[in-house]
Amino acid sequence: MGILDNKTALVFGLANERSIAWGITQAFHAQGARLGLSYAGEVLERRVKPLAASIGCTFVEPCDVTKDEEIQRAAERAAQAFSRSTSWCTPSLSLTGMS
Repeated sequence: MGILDNKTALVFGLANERSIAWGITQAFHAQGARLGLSYAGEVLERRVKPLAASIGCTFVEPCDVTKDEEIQRAAERAAQAFSRSTSWCTPSLSLTGMS
């Protein structure tokens, strides 16, 4: 029994197995949380989906957090998938290459 049993967390910004978001995801999973993951772009999708599968996570959605409509869409899908019972939203984001 974990301290996050019956809790749901959405983790935004997962990129690969070396990202802080993956460490957060693994810690939440180890403590019993139900998880939803997001990624930005097709390149990251190929990396994130196998990680999600390795912990039994079925909610994996694209979300570019620089676009309000994508954040809204991810939130709506999460509300449907988790019956509006999200306990945490964890942003693990960095912006690089911006002028």
